[in-house]
Amino acid sequence: MKTKTAKIINLIVIALIMAFIWSRSVKDIEASARESGEFMETVVIPVEKAVLGREVVSEDFIRKCAHVFEFALLGIALAIYTKKLWITLGIGMVTAVIDETIQFYVGRGSMVTDVWIDTAGCLLGCMIVMSILKFSSKNK
Repeated sequence: MKTKTAKIINLIVIALIMAFIWSRSVKDIEASARESGEFMETVVIPVEKAVLGREVVSEDFIRKCAHVFEFALLGIALAIYTKKLWITLGIGMVTAVIDETIQFYVGRGSMVTDVWIDTAGCLLGCMIVMSILKFSSKNK
């Protein structure tokens, strides 16, 4: 980041992504299941039927993909800000642990595997940024 304004904007983006992630966890199990079901009905199933002619993907798989996607976005934002793999992964993992802790307290249950899935998503986002930075520095 070159300017102070850009750093502040990036921190705001990081905070908004974390707030979004945690806002999903505050929902009770019924609301979360309803939201996932609606996404399946309106997006996933029509695409599956159009492309494959049948339903293939489970709701659980879609939920895990959502974890990866959310945390990949966080990993991208953190990597842009920190430019450091271990700091990005550390913050990503802490965010995932807080996420699962919130779910535990709202009665949804928390899973250690979700922390690892979230961390893998954060790693994916970080690696995208690091690859772009490395590629762009080689071309200069």
